[in-house]
Amino acid sequence: MDVNNHMESQTVKSELEMHATDLTPDHKDVMTLREFMNGQMCMKPDVFLSLARAIAASVGKLHQQQIVHLDLRPERIGVHSNGKEAYLSDSGYAVYRSNHGYVRPTHGILEAGLPYCSPEHTGRMLRSVDERSDLYSLGVIFYEMLADRLPFLADNPLEWVYMHLATSPLPLTNQRTHLPDSLASIIMKLLEKNPDKRYQNAAFLIADLDKIGRSHDTFFTEPGFHGREYEISMLTQAFYSACFGSTEMVYISGEAGIGKTSLMDEIFRKQQHSQDFFYITGKFEQISKESPYHPIIQAFRGLMRHLLGERKFQSELWKGKLREALGANANVITAIIPEAELILGVMSAAEELPANESKKRFIYVFRKFVQALASKEHPIVLFIDDLQWANSSSLQLIHALLCDPECQYLMFVCAYRHTETDLSKLPGYEADGSVTDQAFVHHIHLSPLNLTQMNHIVMETLNSQADTTLSLTELLYHNSGGNPFHFKQILLRLQGDSILLYNHEKRCWQWDLGQIIEQGPSYAINDLMAHRLHRLSSDAQELLKIASCVGSTFHPHLIARVANREIEDMIAEWSTIEAEGMILPFETDKFRFAHDSIQKLIYSLIDDKTKQIIHLQIGRSMNGKDAGYGDNSFDAVNHLNQGSVIITDVQEILQLVKLNLEVGNRAKARPPTILP
Repeated sequence: MDVNNHMESQTVKSELEMHATDLTPDHKDVMTLREFMNGQMCMKPDVFLSLARAIAASVGKLHQQQIVHLDLRPERIGVHSNGKEAYLSDSGYAVYRSNHGYVRPTHGILEAGLPYCSPEHTGRMLRSVDERSDLYSLGVIFYEMLADRLPFLADNPLEWVYMHLATSPLPLTNQRTHLPDSLASIIMKLLEKNPDKRYQNAAFLIADLDKIGRSHDTFFTEPGFHGREYEISMLTQAFYSACFGSTEMVYISGEAGIGKTSLMDEIFRKQQHSQDFFYITGKFEQISKESPYHPIIQAFRGLMRHLLGERKFQSELWKGKLREALGANANVITAIIPEAELILGVMSAAEELPANESKKRFIYVFRKFVQALASKEHPIVLFIDDLQWANSSSLQLIHALLCDPECQYLMFVCAYRHTETDLSKLPGYEADGSVTDQAFVHHIHLSPLNLTQMNHIVMETLNSQADTTLSLTELLYHNSGGNPFHFKQILLRLQGDSILLYNHEKRCWQWDLGQIIEQGPSYAINDLMAHRLHRLSSDAQELLKIASCVGSTFHPHLIARVANREIEDMIAEWSTIEAEGMILPFETDKFRFAHDSIQKLIYSLIDDKTKQIIHLQIGRSMNGKDAGYGDNSFDAVNHLNQGSVIITDVQEILQLVKLNLEVGNRAKARPPTILP
């Protein structure tokens, strides 16, 4: 590799030649960053930090020589196999600072470099490039290293320019839910459109990376998947079969906290942007009473929102395809998935039918809807979580889709707790217990991890060696029963009690086994989570109580509204709740509880009278004209009903009766089921 290869400016070339030995390697254990990334499907934060610092340092050296690279991308960065050294190469577009500063770029940009060029480098901002242009490129590179995808996707040069100038990237924490917020913030700061809002030089960037490296506020590593190789292989094989036109059903069973949802996120959520398939999710609720078919509707509402975000010509293609498939019955879908109306346009109301006929029509039309969406070009993976809480109507709809020979390119994955589910009622099975001929049904059971597998996770979490962590793992293993979520809660408790400490000088985690034995707290899962909850302020706990009444997923703006607070005023508590690992980002504007057990515990701490008050406030907020939470009439009425016993105003009682009637009438487009 040669940093001055293809240099057109003799001034820049001669300057780089003077410093070539500082910037280019002279050993064979060097590969491009692209090659290094290809061997790291999901780069761990600790690996990223070492490598990102090395890359930033190399860029900083170049800037000290008054040179801006202007073509930083993974193919232009050399990485030592140890992941701790980086080198720059092929600066074909570099510019050198003169006495008059840097100039505006006059050359074009290679197509390969478009995903990484800064807004000002596009030539559309009427301002010169400088060191901060390279820092923007680093932001794109760092985002890709952590998310395994670019922050923007485009099909041609004009779209790339538009993305860099006008489009905000998806939050990095949407791609890596366990990523420390402080690290995600660094990347997003690098990606600011306005150079004045970015880091002003590489030194400031390195300083913030070092702060995270020294931080002991959080564990870097996401939960590992050691011992799940067979299960990952089964899921992958079923996915590839669906891509070739089959209909697949994979059941994942296991106890709470064993890693069912995390496994799906690892395999599918993080790969959906690099492959042409739709990954959609829904979840049955244990606590809140749901609207009919809630998880399935939830999943396809998410898909409709995704389609609405596509380019106009693609939206038009979907509009034509769905209209052709649904015909005069399109209103059956738009009545339950309002986002579909934004694609299809306003459709005439469907003919009212008797309950039995309405049920048949609903299932028929929904099958046509799914057939139109799932295709060779875009297979669908539909993940339904917590199937053990499903109602019979939802199970019947899933079964109808599985047994439809025209529903192809479709993969269902249903997760459930095996101790709480009647296997004979699972979709995909006939009345006699035999498997339907139309779908391929697979079962995966996630067993507790053994000691060796758990020690691998502890080793990665604490960034230590296996023999160093083994004694700690052995001491705590029997308390967790091999449950990854439970074990993580134990480590967090030890950290919170300052028994597990980070040594800044040695940059490693340390612990005293004798102190753990002597002072070890209760390791019961509810006690561990209750301890973390009580560490929060009373205001933060109140926000969590409201969220637990809303459901497993929630809008922070709704929580603020119910709490009668401005969203800006609760940022501090919200950040603390996130830092404690109680909640995680979900989609673009929502959050979810990190685990069902957390929601269940918090909800159980609320007395019945307070629950009624909170549910009533939630219902009122969701039912407001300016609520802005989409079409949530079923959910609003459910909450209002749960708080109805404390309503004293006659007009409000009559209004609630009217709302229940309206919801009941709207439900006629669906099969008979339990109504709010």
